[in-house]
Amino acid sequence: MREEELIAKVAHMYYKQDMDLREIGKIFNVSYATISRLLKKGRETGIIEVFINNPSDKLHDLELEIKNTFNIREVFAVNVQETDSNELIKNVVAIQAAEYLENVLKDSDILGISWGSTIYSVVNNFKGKKRINVDIVQLNGNFATIPIEFNSSDLVRRMKNMFIGSYYFINSDTIVDSKEIKEILMNSSSIKKTFLLHKSINIALLGIGYFNDKSISNLYKDYLRDDEIKELESFNVVGESHHIFFDINGKIYNSKIKERAISISKEDLFNIDNKIVVATGLDKTFAIIGAMRAKLIDTLFIDSLTLENISKKI
Repeated sequence: MREEELIAKVAHMYYKQDMDLREIGKIFNVSYATISRLLKKGRETGIIEVFINNPSDKLHDLELEIKNTFNIREVFAVNVQETDSNELIKNVVAIQAAEYLENVLKDSDILGISWGSTIYSVVNNFKGKKRINVDIVQLNGNFATIPIEFNSSDLVRRMKNMFIGSYYFINSDTIVDSKEIKEILMNSSSIKKTFLLHKSINIALLGIGYFNDKSISNLYKDYLRDDEIKELESFNVVGESHHIFFDINGKIYNSKIKERAISISKEDLFNIDNKIVVATGLDKTFAIIGAMRAKLIDTLFIDSLTLENISKKI
């Protein structure tokens, strides 16, 4: 028997039949040390290739693929199962995002805080282990149609207890009735001070809104007019960040809605050095793709199922 054939038979017994080295040695009337040397030579010559199916390796490859495809700073994905609930998935991703934020924040940082249930989960998991001087700034006004704990003013209030810096609120609805009302509010001393600080924010914790007929009507039903919704639909909007709307290709739609939105400006949002986006759920697939193409994401925290779906869609 040629040595290559002997190595192949030994490898099959060892790896496929789960036999130990001494058992195999007895069959071929050689020592277990000889069997060990044959297995080693098989690996060195390529006759034996050991493949380890590690889910973490596959996930790491996907992270690198998305990071390089969209040229963003970092992608962090958490392994989840299809049977996991949406709340569980959101929470495990939020835990990782909270740990990251805890590690990267340093003295004299100015942190912008968004709104939503995902950001609430991050704040809820933030430990505040470092008592450093960080200013906390609200990025947009509040929604009357969501639970108060999901509004950015409440999230800023909770985060301020984690640091020794100052905090800045926007005491207003996120979308007001007219451009004129917005101008009056923007001239109030407290809101004006907060918006001036928007220009100095260097790190922000953001969510991404996704759009379809249902999400538009549910989230903005008390704010958007019928003609504005039709405008968004005609532009094929897939997502938004602080009333900055974009399509799947990352093209920004200059909607008139922004004219009456009490929210960080497009220029100030883009100028933030590290825009940390936490997004979970297959429904957000196209919104995340559009946001990455629009350069609205620097660091992405995501679940493995949504990351895999993004990889399939690009």
